[in-house]
Amino acid sequence: MATHAPNFVHQTLPMSMGRPPLDNEGDAKYFTPLTEIFEGFHVTILDTIVDEVQRKVVMHCSSKAESPIGTYANEYMITLTMTEDGKLVERFDEYVDSKFTSDYIPRLREYLAKEKEGK
Repeated sequence: MATHAPNFVHQTLPMSMGRPPLDNEGDAKYFTPLTEIFEGFHVTILDTIVDEVQRKVVMHCSSKAESPIGTYANEYMITLTMTEDGKLVERFDEYVDSKFTSDYIPRLREYLAKEKEGK
């Protein structure tokens, strides 16, 4: 989160997934439990486009990791909007593999809830 600007917004897309935009606090609250459960999380950047005038970086990425409920493998198109000095991310628009994510993330959340109840 050190790369996030104070006015940071993370939007998971497509909008049909119903995910609300997250600020810095919401982003940390949502992703910290997920990152703690994944083992060997690796992101591969497949392509990158940089537009310095518009302060945007577009990346096509894939990721893979292991978790207690099985392999996580996702694909993304990410658009980062940078601060004017180019040092921090103001906006993170993340198109995910909605089919995979709509199945996997609820199962992972259910697993995490059961683990929390057991402690």
